[in-house]
Amino acid sequence: MLLLSFLAYIKDKKTIIVPVMIALGGAVEFLSFLAAIALTLEYSTLPFAVSSGSAVAIYILLNIGFTLYVTLSLSKKDRNFARWMKTHKILYFLLLAFSSVFSFKVFRLIYSHLFGNDSFKASFSNPDKFKFVVIIFTCTSFLSNGCMIFYGVSGLKFYEMIIT
Repeated sequence: MLLLSFLAYIKDKKTIIVPVMIALGGAVEFLSFLAAIALTLEYSTLPFAVSSGSAVAIYILLNIGFTLYVTLSLSKKDRNFARWMKTHKILYFLLLAFSSVFSFKVFRLIYSHLFGNDSFKASFSNPDKFKFVVIIFTCTSFLSNGCMIFYGVSGLKFYEMIIT
């Protein structure tokens, strides 16, 4: 992730590194969730597995909620974003699909100027409103991740106590 971000920046100084890292980290986060559930089911008790599953359910709901926000609110109420969306339909739908399935954080690529490509240069009529919504979703995701990590580690520690 870090390497790709820096390569993009080296190729074109317009690339904004942080959104690229967060977007790629979102996809890795999704894979980590799958691995954590598998480990919790394999090595822990059912209550800990259910807690981890609940955190993943919240994660999926956040992805769906963000997708709904973008499609129902942002794309209709923000003129600049709607204009960008119409000129970059394929990219918009690809990022929206990846945001729905893997992580809503992938959507941050739209304003990253990735490799200096103008397609990744969306503008907003009210960027502060968009940033506020992204921050709310990110904080909620952070809390959900924290719960999953706590319960996952607790379950593994519980398993370790039973074994020894």
